[in-house]
Amino acid sequence: MDDSIYWDWLTQLIAHEIGHLLIISDIPSFCGVGIMNPTIERFQDYTPLEAITDLDRQACHSGDGKYLFGVELDCGVERVDTYGQPPDECSTEVIEAEPTTISLWFKEETIAWTDEVLAGCAWWRQMQISCGVAPSQDAADVIIRKSDQYCTGMGAVTFRDKTLGGRYAINIPEPCESESAEAASKKIERVAAHEIGHVLGVDHVPFFCADASMNPSGKPDRTCLTSADINAWRERFPR
Repeated sequence: MDDSIYWDWLTQLIAHEIGHLLIISDIPSFCGVGIMNPTIERFQDYTPLEAITDLDRQACHSGDGKYLFGVELDCGVERVDTYGQPPDECSTEVIEAEPTTISLWFKEETIAWTDEVLAGCAWWRQMQISCGVAPSQDAADVIIRKSDQYCTGMGAVTFRDKTLGGRYAINIPEPCESESAEAASKKIERVAAHEIGHVLGVDHVPFFCADASMNPSGKPDRTCLTSADINAWRERFPR
């Protein structure tokens, strides 16, 4: 490797890792060019000002990255949010993959949400994914539980629970701020689709990147996967 190319590569690598020290997340490759995109071919004519793009600055706004030790960072660009924009069309792409069935167990307090959660799982049928109800908790891949989170929105969490032998738990709060029972059901379905995406190993699509089910800003009228979800599926980490 030519010395100048090596030093350019090393400098860009250091810049990328410093971004992580600032709690700035990676940018998926399908979002575009940026120093926080871990998969792109790096810039050949590197200077910090040329390498850091608006996507990097938007990533600075994402999640905890806007703050460092309680001090707000100047990300250098106004936050762009997909929320409130017309939703992207549903993706009709079908992925060739080995059919996979995820077995779910609903704790007593979530049994009433069975149909909604199964409907959310059905969003992933393009990837040959399906869900079913396990005969017992011990036979389930994923345990569906009600979160004790304060009922102000529809935040949910998916994680491997050591008390369940390392199996996934999805904690879903009671649907709040819904205009009707139908709206509450749709909210559970939408949240379940997002959380099952995490079970499948799919990461968030940043709010500034694209409208998607895996976009954590979650539009209230989202009813399906978009092309960004398909791309996020392709970039998923092995689980």
